[in-house]
Amino acid sequence: MDTTANSPEQLSLFGDEYAPSIIEKKKSNSQKPARAEKPANSPARSAKDQNIEVDLDFSIHYATHTFQVADFVTDVPDSGKISLKQLREKMELQFFELTEQRTVWDYDLETRRLMPYASGTTKG
Repeated sequence: MDTTANSPEQLSLFGDEYAPSIIEKKKSNSQKPARAEKPANSPARSAKDQNIEVDLDFSIHYATHTFQVADFVTDVPDSGKISLKQLREKMELQFFELTEQRTVWDYDLETRRLMPYASGTTKG
């Protein structure tokens, strides 16, 4: 068998299936067809209104603890309701991570439950 440096075929030491020309043909045949575009992600759940006022009989569920609003608020306005911002300020004295920028409230008005979430920051 005469092989020269100018021949387009290269002999393979490991058999024909590992020859460069065969490998290139397998790659071109196995290329995945273009994917159909995925639909845009569903829009994120809209955040609940953070400007509500709650009564003193709401319970607060934070981490593994359960509190009553009255545990944090001593001076109640005449209306008997307090805003979530005022409640967060009172809770921040005990739970330092509940800053205004990081705290998002979730709540269930039917069961009268409040759940503050302290989100992380982008830079640590």
